[in-house]
Amino acid sequence: LKDYFLKLSEEVGGLSRAMRKGLKAVNNEDIKGTIDEEVWDVIYYAIAIANLYDIDLEQVIKIKSDMNQSRYPSAVVFEENR
Repeated sequence: LKDYFLKLSEEVGGLSRAMRKGLKAVNNEDIKGTIDEEVWDVIYYAIAIANLYDIDLEQVIKIKSDMNQSRYPSAVVFEENR
């Protein structure tokens, strides 16, 4: 668990660096070091941690989305089955 968290933290740093430099992939084949790759890496390690804790992400996403919408109303709404 600790290693997954450390890797997640590292990947968040990689995402920050890619965003600061504006490194967006120009095509779907060459994503190395881009925001595209780093977002996936962050998602991957977050999902890995959720799996270790046996968290049902589909359920949590819906509940948390509703909580956020109630707390911070926005026109941007989480879309299921998209």
